[in-house]
Amino acid sequence: MTSVVRRILGFGLLFALAACAKHPADKTPDAGDAGVGPDMGTPVTMTGTLTISAATRTPRTPTAMGLNYWSWTYGSTLAGTEDPVRTLAPSVLRIGGHNNDWNAPTPFNDAEVDRAITYARAVGAEPIIQVPILADIAGATPTADTAAAMVTYANITKGYGVKYFSIGNEPDLYADPTQTPSVPGYTAATYCRDVKAFVPAMRAVDPSIKVLGPELSWKYQSGANDWLTPILTECGEHFDIVAVHRYPIDPMRTTTATGAIDADQFRAMIVAVRQKMTATGHGAKPLALTETNITWNGDPAISTLEASPGTLPAGLWAADTLGVGLTQGLWTTALWSIREGWTLGLLSPANVKRPAYHAYSLFAEHFGPTLIAVTAAPSGVRAYASRNVVDDRTQAIVVNWTTATQVLTIDIVGLPAAVPATTVSLAPMTMTAVEITDLGALAAWTYGAAELQGATGPRALNPI
Repeated sequence: MTSVVRRILGFGLLFALAACAKHPADKTPDAGDAGVGPDMGTPVTMTGTLTISAATRTPRTPTAMGLNYWSWTYGSTLAGTEDPVRTLAPSVLRIGGHNNDWNAPTPFNDAEVDRAITYARAVGAEPIIQVPILADIAGATPTADTAAAMVTYANITKGYGVKYFSIGNEPDLYADPTQTPSVPGYTAATYCRDVKAFVPAMRAVDPSIKVLGPELSWKYQSGANDWLTPILTECGEHFDIVAVHRYPIDPMRTTTATGAIDADQFRAMIVAVRQKMTATGHGAKPLALTETNITWNGDPAISTLEASPGTLPAGLWAADTLGVGLTQGLWTTALWSIREGWTLGLLSPANVKRPAYHAYSLFAEHFGPTLIAVTAAPSGVRAYASRNVVDDRTQAIVVNWTTATQVLTIDIVGLPAAVPATTVSLAPMTMTAVEITDLGALAAWTYGAAELQGATGPRALNPI
């Protein structure tokens, strides 16, 4: 996240994080999908079939579910969030962002490394430590020695055994004059100069580490907005994992309709990035989304639309984003962030679980290690399917973006024995975890407007 606006909120516990800069070329068109929108109108019931095929199976990426550690700066901490985050079982925890990159307003020093690693271990996640490019803890320009010293402290001095390190944060924004600090003339070639100096020095300390980069904000598209191609061409050999960020919708356009169509655009973005990776000789490497949210601005005075961060539609968007990331084999999809003064956090400053938290929890608790295909679903309904650990049931997350109650017949094919069809009724604008045994027994848990208003977690559904 980049530092454009800071707003102190009146909670007394946490303060606002730095806002991510606008992504003018990454815009989402308006949606015209019938039945998708904030106005529930007259209750409507629709029937349809959800078909899931277990004929082809793909192992789930072990690191697929990630989170961003925030916020250690401004004197605030994540103390007290360990239990709700541990429940989500995040596989990786990215310890980075703009403030880590320029070590301001407070430095991310050795004591902060200790605190971050302690937190990561407490929630069961593997940390990703970001090496700064803009400024070290003394305010000077970082060097290869700076990078090597961070690996030395973490893995030699303290023996933490950190596997993953990243280089910088959103270098495609460094030259933006609205940023603090701004680095005039910083280019993709400049970034590669830093990578070529930093990474060999880091590997000299610990050859076992894996390096992520280039952590681009949004310039991985085309023409002047493509930093990914020149970076991978010039210094891509230094990255074990290709990492980018994504905040797809302008805060002034976060409507239910734009959120509802973003999953298809996310898939298209993954395809386009992988094409660039292949074209530059790095197609076999994992692709990671190390920062994402529905929009980059969580200021409640600015993000006021019905799908702004913290709302139910933003939770449905998070479910879609996690589902697409899983089924498209991303190395990780790391939501920004755990808790902060703005509404981007999964948890509020008072540790209230927001809808995006419950989206994450449905995947954490009801999604298995083996991916299978969803081959048919009604318009406005998206689903992501898996098989459980012991391979005796199908687990799916179903997102109903429509304003209709969806009565779905779930047809599971591709197993050695036929599974009796089951039916479930999904309320409008809900995300639901469905588990169906190979004998046809169904259990389901749903989250929507009723659960949000009642401040509860997902509610168990009775089979029809």
